[in-house]
Amino acid sequence: MAVPKKKIVKMSMQKKEGKPLIVAFGARAFFVNNGPILPSLKELAAALRTMADAQYRHHAAGQRNDFAKWVEEVLLDSACAKDLRGAKDRIGALKAAEKHLGKYRQ
Repeated sequence: MAVPKKKIVKMSMQKKEGKPLIVAFGARAFFVNNGPILPSLKELAAALRTMADAQYRHHAAGQRNDFAKWVEEVLLDSACAKDLRGAKDRIGALKAAEKHLGKYRQ
């Protein structure tokens, strides 16, 4: 009877691929009305989780969407900005931000 050969399995640690996360400093960061200063999409998603609906509406009411404008012009993510513009409320904006956050290395 033959002895079965052991299988050698190589596991490689691959770096997560994705775009680098842009971090904005100083005047390029996003200043939430009566709230935190946000330097990146990661912090925007975190802020949207706890932000008051009134704060959200201050920045995203009617045709105005400061979040989308900042994401497009400063963070250079037009796809995320488009989804933020399409969000009907704070929770929709949070989902959009989290969806696009997955495209970045962290």
